[in-house]
Amino acid sequence: MHSGRRKIFVISVIILFCFLIVMGLGNYRAEQLAVNLTGETVTRAVNIAKESLDKQKLQELITTLDPEHPYYNELRQQLTKIKTDHNLEDLYIIYKDLQEVNWVHIIDVRDLNDPKHKALGERLKSGSVGAERAIRGKAADGLYQGNYVSSYLGIENTAGETIAVIAGDFNAQSMTKFLYTTRYVQFGVIAVSLLLLGLTLFIFRRDKVG
Repeated sequence: MHSGRRKIFVISVIILFCFLIVMGLGNYRAEQLAVNLTGETVTRAVNIAKESLDKQKLQELITTLDPEHPYYNELRQQLTKIKTDHNLEDLYIIYKDLQEVNWVHIIDVRDLNDPKHKALGERLKSGSVGAERAIRGKAADGLYQGNYVSSYLGIENTAGETIAVIAGDFNAQSMTKFLYTTRYVQFGVIAVSLLLLGLTLFIFRRDKVG
């Protein structure tokens, strides 16, 4: 291979690898930015919801699990508005029954006809990682879980004890589809680039043999 062609080949390889690195970093940063922005929206909604709670009435609701309690419908309407204003998939409150060692739903603002709706007092076999972190007072903001970005906050009583967790879910399916589409396009560009590089190498070798 002539020195001039060798230089062109080496430069082409360097450019290709730099291009691949930049594409990979760009895709990662785009995903992180999308998740962070969505997480901020969910966390803001959850904070607003938490600040609006009547903790004494909420404690009564947790103790009685009575759907006829006046605060149940009031709280449901209140959280439904916040959910709608922030375009969330769901906004809910759960607490951990330490005796039964499971989680119990207090409020779930999904439509009552939604198959995913959880009724007052409905028990869960296990809580999410975010819920477990929040009940222990740890940060659980903007967690990207499957097609959802979720945030969790612990709810403290007047004595400062965490009595429940309020959580919000944002359906990030459209964002996920966009990120996957972008990734597939990048894979296509990479495949074409490798093909061109292979073709270039083949031509240089043939010229050398000739």
